[in-house]
Amino acid sequence: MFARYVALALPLAGLLACSSDDPTVAPLDAGSDVAVTPVDGGAGDGDAGNVNPTSCNAGNCTGCCLNGACQTGITAAGCGKNGQTCAVCSGKQICKADQACGVDPESMWTVHPASATVATKNGAADWDVGGGAPDPYVSLWCPPSAATPVVTPTVNDSFNPVWPSGGCTVKAKDLLSTGFAVQVFDADIATPDPIGTKRTIVPNESELVAGNTNVSGAPLTTLRIELTQQ
Repeated sequence: MFARYVALALPLAGLLACSSDDPTVAPLDAGSDVAVTPVDGGAGDGDAGNVNPTSCNAGNCTGCCLNGACQTGITAAGCGKNGQTCAVCSGKQICKADQACGVDPESMWTVHPASATVATKNGAADWDVGGGAPDPYVSLWCPPSAATPVVTPTVNDSFNPVWPSGGCTVKAKDLLSTGFAVQVFDADIATPDPIGTKRTIVPNESELVAGNTNVSGAPLTTLRIELTQQ
Protein backbone atom coordinates (compact mmCIF):
# COMPACT_ATOMS: atom_id res chain seq x y z
CA MET A 1 0.00 0.00 0.00
CA PHE A 2 2.83 2.39 0.84
CA ALA A 3 4.33 1.82 -2.65
CA ARG A 4 1.08 2.89 -4.32
CA TYR A 5 1.02 6.19 -2.38
CA VAL A 6 4.61 6.89 -3.40
CA ALA A 7 3.80 6.24 -7.08
CA LEU A 8 0.92 8.71 -6.97
CA ALA A 9 2.82 11.31 -5.04
CA LEU A 10 5.74 11.62 -7.43
CA PRO A 11 3.79 12.93 -10.49
CA LEU A 12 1.83 15.27 -8.22
CA ALA A 13 5.05 16.67 -6.85
CA GLY A 14 6.23 17.38 -10.36
CA LEU A 15 3.11 19.38 -11.14
CA LEU A 16 3.47 21.41 -7.97
CA ALA A 17 7.08 22.12 -8.89
CA CYS A 18 6.03 23.53 -12.25
CA SER A 19 3.65 25.92 -10.54
CA SER A 20 6.13 26.95 -7.83
CA ASP A 21 7.27 30.45 -7.12
CA ASP A 22 10.67 29.70 -8.62
CA PRO A 23 11.56 32.93 -10.45
CA THR A 24 13.36 30.95 -13.15
CA VAL A 25 10.12 29.36 -14.32
CA ALA A 26 7.82 31.64 -16.31
CA PRO A 27 4.17 30.69 -15.93
CA LEU A 28 2.06 30.49 -19.11
CA ASP A 29 -0.33 33.38 -19.16
CA ALA A 30 -3.51 33.18 -21.25
CA GLY A 31 -2.76 36.59 -22.65
CA SER A 32 0.92 36.09 -23.33
CA ASP A 33 2.54 36.67 -26.71
CA VAL A 34 4.29 33.33 -26.81
CA ALA A 35 4.12 32.05 -30.39
CA VAL A 36 3.25 28.42 -30.92
CA THR A 37 4.52 26.97 -34.18
CA PRO A 38 2.22 24.28 -35.55
CA VAL A 39 3.67 21.05 -36.83
CA ASP A 40 3.61 21.09 -40.65
CA GLY A 41 2.54 17.79 -42.13
CA GLY A 42 4.48 18.55 -45.33
CA ALA A 43 1.90 20.57 -47.22
CA GLY A 44 3.96 23.70 -47.28
CA ASP A 45 0.78 25.78 -47.23
CA GLY A 46 0.02 25.79 -43.48
CA ASP A 47 -2.60 23.05 -43.83
CA ALA A 48 -0.99 20.21 -41.95
CA GLY A 49 -1.60 16.76 -43.44
CA ASN A 50 -3.12 17.90 -46.77
CA VAL A 51 -0.50 17.39 -49.46
CA ASN A 52 -1.47 18.85 -52.83
CA PRO A 53 -1.16 16.21 -55.59
CA THR A 54 1.42 16.92 -58.26
CA SER A 55 -0.21 17.77 -61.61
CA CYS A 56 0.11 15.05 -64.25
CA ASN A 57 2.65 15.99 -66.91
CA ALA A 58 5.39 14.62 -69.15
CA GLY A 59 7.87 14.74 -66.29
CA ASN A 60 5.99 12.29 -64.08
CA CYS A 61 3.74 10.26 -66.42
CA THR A 62 4.80 7.88 -69.18
CA GLY A 63 1.15 7.26 -70.02
CA CYS A 64 -1.53 9.92 -70.52
CA CYS A 65 -3.24 12.41 -68.21
CA LEU A 66 -6.94 12.35 -67.36
CA ASN A 67 -8.41 14.84 -64.87
CA GLY A 68 -4.93 15.50 -63.47
CA ALA A 69 -4.18 11.81 -62.87
CA CYS A 70 -1.72 9.64 -64.76
CA GLN A 71 -3.25 6.72 -66.68
CA THR A 72 -1.53 3.76 -68.30
CA GLY A 73 -2.41 5.13 -71.75
CA ILE A 74 -2.98 1.70 -73.31
CA THR A 75 -6.78 1.43 -73.38
CA ALA A 76 -9.35 2.67 -75.88
CA ALA A 77 -10.90 4.78 -73.10
CA GLY A 78 -7.58 6.47 -72.28
CA CYS A 79 -4.89 6.30 -74.95
CA GLY A 80 -1.69 8.31 -75.04
CA LYS A 81 1.85 8.69 -73.75
CA ASN A 82 4.43 11.15 -72.39
CA GLY A 83 1.94 13.03 -70.24
CA GLN A 84 -0.36 14.01 -73.10
CA THR A 85 -4.09 14.38 -72.53
CA CYS A 86 -5.73 10.96 -72.85
CA ALA A 87 -7.51 10.36 -76.16
CA VAL A 88 -10.66 8.26 -76.47
CA CYS A 89 -10.46 5.82 -79.38
CA SER A 90 -13.83 5.43 -81.04
CA GLY A 91 -15.54 3.46 -83.75
CA LYS A 92 -13.09 1.27 -85.66
CA GLN A 93 -10.06 2.41 -83.65
CA ILE A 94 -8.07 0.78 -80.87
CA CYS A 95 -5.20 2.01 -78.71
CA LYS A 96 -2.27 0.62 -80.68
CA ALA A 97 1.12 -0.55 -79.41
CA ASP A 98 2.56 2.94 -79.92
CA GLN A 99 -0.15 4.30 -77.56
CA ALA A 100 -1.98 6.17 -80.31
CA CYS A 101 -5.54 5.64 -81.50
CA GLY A 102 -5.77 3.90 -84.84
CA VAL A 103 -7.10 0.99 -86.84
CA ASP A 104 -6.16 -2.47 -85.59
CA PRO A 105 -3.55 -3.61 -88.14
CA GLU A 106 -4.71 -7.24 -87.81
CA SER A 107 -8.39 -6.47 -88.42
CA MET A 108 -10.06 -7.81 -91.58
CA TRP A 109 -11.74 -5.48 -94.06
CA THR A 110 -14.03 -5.97 -97.04
CA VAL A 111 -13.24 -3.89 -100.13
CA HIS A 112 -16.42 -3.48 -102.17
CA PRO A 113 -16.91 -1.35 -105.31
CA ALA A 114 -20.36 -0.01 -104.51
CA SER A 115 -21.35 2.52 -107.16
CA ALA A 116 -20.06 4.70 -109.99
CA THR A 117 -20.89 7.57 -112.29
CA VAL A 118 -19.74 7.22 -115.90
CA ALA A 119 -19.46 9.98 -118.49
CA THR A 120 -22.11 9.91 -121.23
CA LYS A 121 -19.40 9.68 -123.90
CA ASN A 122 -16.28 7.56 -124.18
CA GLY A 123 -14.19 10.51 -125.26
CA ALA A 124 -15.95 11.64 -128.42
CA ALA A 125 -17.51 8.23 -129.14
CA ASP A 126 -20.67 6.53 -127.94
CA TRP A 127 -20.34 3.60 -125.58
CA ASP A 128 -22.37 1.35 -127.84
CA VAL A 129 -22.94 1.34 -131.56
CA GLY A 130 -25.95 3.52 -132.17
CA GLY A 131 -25.61 5.26 -128.79
CA GLY A 132 -26.76 4.24 -125.36
CA ALA A 133 -25.29 3.76 -121.92
CA PRO A 134 -22.45 1.35 -121.10
CA ASP A 135 -22.75 -1.97 -119.27
CA PRO A 136 -20.29 -1.42 -116.41
CA TYR A 137 -18.60 -3.96 -114.16
CA VAL A 138 -15.55 -3.73 -111.89
CA SER A 139 -12.45 -5.89 -111.68
CA LEU A 140 -10.72 -5.82 -108.30
CA TRP A 141 -7.23 -7.17 -107.53
CA CYS A 142 -6.42 -7.87 -103.86
CA PRO A 143 -3.46 -7.46 -103.55
CA PRO A 144 -2.58 -5.47 -106.66
CA SER A 145 -0.25 -8.28 -107.75
CA ALA A 146 -3.02 -10.91 -107.70
CA ALA A 147 -3.13 -12.93 -110.90
CA THR A 148 -6.93 -13.14 -111.07
CA PRO A 149 -9.31 -10.30 -110.18
CA VAL A 150 -12.59 -10.44 -108.32
CA VAL A 151 -15.33 -9.28 -110.71
CA THR A 152 -18.63 -7.62 -109.83
CA PRO A 153 -21.87 -8.37 -111.68
CA THR A 154 -22.50 -6.38 -114.87
CA VAL A 155 -25.09 -3.59 -114.70
CA ASN A 156 -26.70 -3.19 -118.12
CA ASP A 157 -27.21 0.18 -119.80
CA SER A 158 -26.34 2.51 -116.92
CA PHE A 159 -24.37 5.68 -116.40
CA ASN A 160 -24.89 5.27 -112.63
CA PRO A 161 -24.32 1.60 -111.85
CA VAL A 162 -24.71 0.13 -108.35
CA TRP A 163 -23.16 -3.21 -107.45
CA PRO A 164 -24.71 -5.03 -104.48
CA SER A 165 -21.98 -7.68 -104.43
CA GLY A 166 -18.42 -8.33 -105.49
CA GLY A 167 -15.41 -7.57 -103.33
CA CYS A 168 -12.41 -8.98 -101.50
CA THR A 169 -11.20 -9.31 -97.91
CA VAL A 170 -7.88 -7.83 -96.80
CA LYS A 171 -6.06 -7.19 -93.51
CA ALA A 172 -5.82 -3.56 -92.50
CA LYS A 173 -2.02 -3.62 -92.45
CA ASP A 174 -2.00 -4.87 -96.06
CA LEU A 175 -4.53 -2.27 -97.17
CA LEU A 176 -2.44 0.48 -95.60
CA SER A 177 0.81 -0.76 -97.15
CA THR A 178 0.05 -2.28 -100.57
CA GLY A 179 -3.67 -1.53 -101.08
CA PHE A 180 -5.61 -2.99 -104.00
CA ALA A 181 -6.02 -2.41 -107.74
CA VAL A 182 -9.27 -1.60 -109.52
CA GLN A 183 -10.55 -1.01 -113.05
CA VAL A 184 -14.03 -0.47 -114.50
CA PHE A 185 -15.05 -1.97 -117.84
CA ASP A 186 -17.94 -1.72 -120.28
CA ALA A 187 -19.04 -5.24 -121.14
CA ASP A 188 -19.32 -5.78 -124.90
CA ILE A 189 -20.00 -8.83 -127.04
CA ALA A 190 -16.46 -8.86 -128.39
CA THR A 191 -13.94 -7.13 -126.12
CA PRO A 192 -14.82 -5.07 -123.05
CA ASP A 193 -13.99 -1.40 -123.27
CA PRO A 194 -12.04 0.03 -120.33
CA ILE A 195 -13.76 2.82 -118.44
CA GLY A 196 -10.58 4.43 -117.17
CA THR A 197 -7.25 2.79 -116.48
CA LYS A 198 -6.28 0.18 -113.91
CA ARG A 199 -5.24 1.95 -110.74
CA THR A 200 -3.64 0.88 -107.48
CA ILE A 201 -5.33 2.42 -104.44
CA VAL A 202 -3.66 2.55 -101.01
CA PRO A 203 -6.20 3.96 -98.56
CA ASN A 204 -5.10 5.79 -95.44
CA GLU A 205 -6.41 5.31 -91.89
CA SER A 206 -8.84 8.21 -92.13
CA GLU A 207 -10.47 6.56 -95.15
CA LEU A 208 -10.76 3.26 -93.30
CA VAL A 209 -12.39 5.05 -90.37
CA ALA A 210 -14.71 6.92 -92.76
CA GLY A 211 -15.59 3.61 -94.43
CA ASN A 212 -15.00 4.57 -98.06
CA THR A 213 -12.65 5.93 -100.67
CA ASN A 214 -13.34 7.39 -104.12
CA VAL A 215 -11.60 6.90 -107.46
CA SER A 216 -11.98 9.14 -110.50
CA GLY A 217 -10.44 9.63 -113.91
CA ALA A 218 -12.17 10.28 -117.22
CA PRO A 219 -14.31 8.78 -118.54
CA LEU A 220 -15.01 7.49 -115.04
CA THR A 221 -16.52 10.43 -113.18
CA THR A 222 -16.35 8.68 -109.82
CA LEU A 223 -16.15 5.19 -108.32
CA ARG A 224 -17.14 4.77 -104.68
CA ILE A 225 -15.44 1.90 -102.86
CA GLU A 226 -16.79 0.89 -99.48
CA LEU A 227 -14.32 -0.24 -96.81
CA THR A 228 -16.04 -2.28 -94.11
CA GLN A 229 -14.44 -3.81 -91.05
CA GLN A 230 -15.57 -7.38 -90.44
